[in-house]
Amino acid sequence: ATGPAPPAMSLEETKAVWLEKFREALGHDNWGQILEGCQKYELLAGELVTGIAQQAHTLKSKDSDALHKIAKCLTARALVLKGQSSVPISSEITAVDMKEMEKVFVNLFTPVDEPFPIAADKFLSVQAARPMVVGAEIVAGEAAGPLDTDLFEAAAAKVAGRVVCLRVSRIGLKDAETYIDPVMTVSVADSKTVFDTQDITEKREERSVNHVVFDKPVYLHVGLEDIHARKAAIFFEFKHYKPKKKKMSTRCWCFMEADELKWDEEFALEIYHKPTDLKRKKLSLHSEKPLYLHVLAQHFTSKRR
Repeated sequence: ATGPAPPAMSLEETKAVWLEKFREALGHDNWGQILEGCQKYELLAGELVTGIAQQAHTLKSKDSDALHKIAKCLTARALVLKGQSSVPISSEITAVDMKEMEKVFVNLFTPVDEPFPIAADKFLSVQAARPMVVGAEIVAGEAAGPLDTDLFEAAAAKVAGRVVCLRVSRIGLKDAETYIDPVMTVSVADSKTVFDTQDITEKREERSVNHVVFDKPVYLHVGLEDIHARKAAIFFEFKHYKPKKKKMSTRCWCFMEADELKWDEEFALEIYHKPTDLKRKKLSLHSEKPLYLHVLAQHFTSKRR
């Protein structure tokens, strides 16, 4: 008979493992061991992306953002080592840059929130490590673990192609602190019909003066291929409770076109005045300030494919 499963590692234990693997990869890099360095960087990038999916409901937005950036930097450095980088030589990420990331690992899952030490032009254009899904499992290099199983399986049961996951990070509002019980409604619709709609609630403890933070994933019940075929778009409606009217009210909205749904792309979407226009014709900016809805798009292969 098999014994009990080992207990899951804590975030601090997981961080320690990641940091050890990062130092090992950097060591190969510094010694000019290109093949070993590339392999270690790419495997760790896959593990980080997998970890983000596993901890979707528990990670704070700063840690999720940092992990996405680290994963892209790891991939970017591997491309440089292989001579496959597409950025100018002056913008290539170096071993010295990679050394700076050690403190980013150390600050994960702590209150410390420092600026990311590597210039954005060195990694933003890189496509981050892409985990594969087998059934309801992510497989990335040597790392494997469940997605948000309930949400993924509910979507996969209705999708024959690729399941789209949208991680709604935060929305910028000049009066963010005033809203009661805010909700983000995420819908798939064409100009006449709504095919899917889901609500997510905020992470109240992370709200700031100018941002309401959600930092939660939504797995759409319409597949990527169907969204394109139906010429549909993704709509985001920010709603809040009005005590005087005793009902939820839409404050503003955003949208993404189907062509924007690219793997591991982060978007800053413009925010528009209500009412929501499914035809995407009547667009009036909600604020003159540079405030946006921040969304990360991903897609996974459905087990029904």
